[in-house]
Amino acid sequence: MLMRKSASAALLPLLLASAAAPANDACLVGGWEPQGNAFAEWMQRRNPGLQMQVQQDSARFEFRADGTYSADMRGSATARGSDGMAAKAGGRFGGSGRWTTSGDTLTLHQGVDRTEADLELSRSGATVARSRLPSGAGGPLTYGYRCEGNRLELRMTMPGSGDVVVQPFLRERR
Repeated sequence: MLMRKSASAALLPLLLASAAAPANDACLVGGWEPQGNAFAEWMQRRNPGLQMQVQQDSARFEFRADGTYSADMRGSATARGSDGMAAKAGGRFGGSGRWTTSGDTLTLHQGVDRTEADLELSRSGATVARSRLPSGAGGPLTYGYRCEGNRLELRMTMPGSGDVVVQPFLRERR
């Protein structure tokens, strides 16, 4: 019995250390700013005739050496289709949690969602619907990634199309 207690006591620090282990790709550590909006560009390519404008007021990702991250994006977007349907969305998008890498895969385990954004749909100038965009921490988000020096690329395969959207980032200058 005494040996079991000793073995358990010896394992506890190892378990705690692994739970707080730093993330494993030091290249990612730091602040990053997106260059353009690859998702909006993909939407326009996939939907000929769609008029889309994106106003990105601020956008920043920070990956910390302790394996935590935060993301904060603020802005708005409008889209108008050739059928007279239009959409406006705007507010704050982001959250925080833990990050890990394995090979060329980056996984974000969201702990807190800070999305505070609204969506409005209209047709021929008349409002059809207004709502708050859903928020709440979801399941893990997985991206392909490449990080070299001051450049980062996140790759996401779009559901239903198989298209890969590549979002470039530059390291913040400090």
